[in-house]
Amino acid sequence: VEDGATVEKGQVIAIMEAMKMETSILAPCAGIVQISKEPGGYLEAKVVIGRVEAAD
Repeated sequence: VEDGATVEKGQVIAIMEAMKMETSILAPCAGIVQISKEPGGYLEAKVVIGRVEAAD
């Protein structure tokens, strides 16, 4: 999804690839997505790639 997009709980917001396997990252709640890392790069473990600001 794009930065600033509105998402629903359980919606796929990113796909992470490791060792040729893909894992879908789901929105934990409904809200607005804030992306903090660019797609396609390599990341260390436990790096925050974005947040979902909960809807009111």
